Amino acid sequence: MREVAYIEKDKGNPQVEIIIGHAQFGKYQLLLWDKEGRNPEVLGEGTNDDDVDDVFDLGDPAALHERCLSWEVIVASPGGGPGELYSVIVLLRQEGKTVKGGMFQESGELKGTKIVFSSWRLKVS
Repeated sequence: MREVAYIEKDKGNPQVEIIIGHAQFGKYQLLLWDKEGRNPEVLGEGTNDDDVDDVFDLGDPAALHERCLSWEVIVASPGGGPGELYSVIVLLRQEGKTVKGGMFQESGELKGTKIVFSSWRLKVS
């Protein structure tokens, strides 16, 4: 089931941030879909092992109502040893504060490579 994140139209542009923890390597892609869940546009992509911020501006809140924001994160261990852990956090913020429903978190034992994906339906009021 898709989660819902609530954005306020009278606040600043929302931003989404990808955080990959436990010193693991991660590669990600963020997609913004239209209201029918079609026609995805790549909002951002990258890795967590560079000097580039993993934060992306979603633009005008009024244009986001009923759109879907999805992400796919591939996590791998540089060392590949047993008992390693991973975590992926995706935050949706407005004016620096996480919006209602705007936190996704998954963590656990990393066995090989892990693909983490989910999405939010965006509601603007």
